[in-house]
Amino acid sequence: MKLALIITALLFALYWPQPKCLARYLWAQLTYALVIFPVNYFWGDGSLAYAMVYVLFTGIILATVMGIAWEALGTNWQALGAMFVVCLTIEHYAIAGLGHAPRWYDWIGITEGVILFGAAMIVGWTAPRMKLWDVSLTLAFLWFGQALFRWGFYLHLPDKLWLTLNWIVPAWLGIVAFTIVGWRGRAHLRRLRSRYS
Repeated sequence: MKLALIITALLFALYWPQPKCLARYLWAQLTYALVIFPVNYFWGDGSLAYAMVYVLFTGIILATVMGIAWEALGTNWQALGAMFVVCLTIEHYAIAGLGHAPRWYDWIGITEGVILFGAAMIVGWTAPRMKLWDVSLTLAFLWFGQALFRWGFYLHLPDKLWLTLNWIVPAWLGIVAFTIVGWRGRAHLRRLRSRYS
């Protein structure tokens, strides 16, 4: 059910014309969803196959997230400076909060959170100047939520509640955000059509 909702929300967002960097991000998310759920079903989220797929697709998704942030940044170097300082501070506290030396998967989660948080800061900061400002704010809120959840997850990793929530919270954040992106893309296209018809 959850996979069907994620795929439906992503296809709805992709149905409407989107900027290239946003379309790449949505396609990366769709591909991730189509691969990670079957891998989890057949091998489990503790398997090497799951870890390899997760790292590969998370890297692809984070590259597209950084592409969106870079495009939004333009020449706004104050946003980049603020993001850099805040992200380094948060990363320091996240590592200190682990209570042990970071393991390889801790680094993956912390890095994922830092990139998402930094991109959310940039996209949120520059949203008022963007043509699709409402889509930019939606992505900023999505990435803030994902970053905060990711850090909470890795800080409480052995906790069974967080392990359960890991399959619920990020999925529902994505379903809501991708539906809003599609809805706003549709509204933007209608505005353009009415303006030029």
